Amino acid sequence: MNVQALKELIAKRQTTIEKLAADAGISPDVIYKTLAGKRKPTLASIGKLAAALDVEPGELLKED
Repeated sequence: MNVQALKELIAKRQTTIEKLAADAGISPDVIYKTLAGKRKPTLASIGKLAAALDVEPGELLKED
């Protein structure tokens, strides 16, 4: 998971973690822990986050 890409997409979309979590159908805790590097999301969660952010899952997986 490319945490920096996730942070940038959240900022670009001008959304909150709570709104993103609701749109993705996952717990905000999953996102908070992912951003803090305390959790690696499942592929299913990555897919849900990507769909909520309107990007391909690969955008969240690719490294810089």
